[in-house]
Amino acid sequence: MEHAQFTPLVIHYVLLVIAGLSDGLDGWLAKTFDWRTRLGGLLDPAADKLLLVSLFFALTYAGLTPVALTAVVIGRDVVIVLGAIAYQLLIAPVTGTVRATTQWNRLTDGTYISHAYVVTPTLHICPGASATPPASTPALTPAEFIAAAVPGAQAGWRQYGVPASTTIAQAILESGWGRSGLAVNHRNYFGIKCQSGRYGALANGCYTYRTQECTKAGKCFTTTGSFRTYATMAHSFRDHGNFLKVNSRYKPAFGYTRNANKFIWNVWKAGYATDPNYYTKVTGIMTKNKLYQYDTWK
Repeated sequence: MEHAQFTPLVIHYVLLVIAGLSDGLDGWLAKTFDWRTRLGGLLDPAADKLLLVSLFFALTYAGLTPVALTAVVIGRDVVIVLGAIAYQLLIAPVTGTVRATTQWNRLTDGTYISHAYVVTPTLHICPGASATPPASTPALTPAEFIAAAVPGAQAGWRQYGVPASTTIAQAILESGWGRSGLAVNHRNYFGIKCQSGRYGALANGCYTYRTQECTKAGKCFTTTGSFRTYATMAHSFRDHGNFLKVNSRYKPAFGYTRNANKFIWNVWKAGYATDPNYYTKVTGIMTKNKLYQYDTWK
C-alpha cells in the first residue's frame, strides 16, 4: 500500500493556510469580544510580518520564487515598519493638558462627540450686543442656596402640599447645591425630564444631557435624558411640586404633607429615583442642614 508523500512545499502551504485561518479567527474574536490590548496591538502585526517574510524566504530557498521578488516584498515591509516608527516619534505624540468637558454635540445617529472636534462657521455679534462676555455667576454658598430656595419651597407646599424641607433637600442632592450643569445652565434643580418632547406649563423647553442612572440593585450605567429647562429658579421649584402632584404614582405621599420623612419615603418608594440610597441621602441632608425648621405648615 502506497502512502501519500508530502513535499516541503506542500507542508509549507498547509502551514500557511492554518496560520491565515488562525489570524482571521484572532481578529474576529478581538472585534467581537473587544479583546484588545496595547501589547496585542504590537504583537499581531509583528507576527503577520514574520509569517510573510518566512514564507518568501522558504520559497526562495526552494528555488520557487525569484530573489528579486523576495527582496521587493521584504523591502516593502521594512519601509512600512520604519514609517510607523517615524510617525510615532515625530508626529503622533500630543502634548497638553488632559481636561474634561461638558460641551457635547449630538449626532444624527444619537451618539455624541466633543464640541472641540466640531467645525462651526464664524459667529458674528448681533447688532447692539456687547463684545465682552458677561461675567460668570459665582456659585452660592450652602447658606445662600438654602436662603434662595426657602421662599419657592414654602410656596410649593402651600400650592401643592410638598413639604419645604423635602423640596430643598432634593434640590441640594440632585443639583449639587445648584452647581450642576443642568441647574447652572437651565435652572433645573430636580432633574425633571421632558416626556416625548412635552415640558408642561412652567418649563420653557427641553435639553438632552448624558446622565448616570442606577438600578435598585445598585448597578449604575450611563445613558441620555431630555430634561426640562426653566426661566427662573422659582419656576423649577413650582414645577417640582406640580410634577409630584399630577403624577398618580405619588398619590400615597400626599397623605403625609405634614410629615417630611414619610412624604419623601413614599415618593422614593413610588419610583421617583433609581438610587437605592436616595431616601437616606435626602433625610440626611434635611437633618444636617436643619431644613425641618422651614416646614411652617402655613
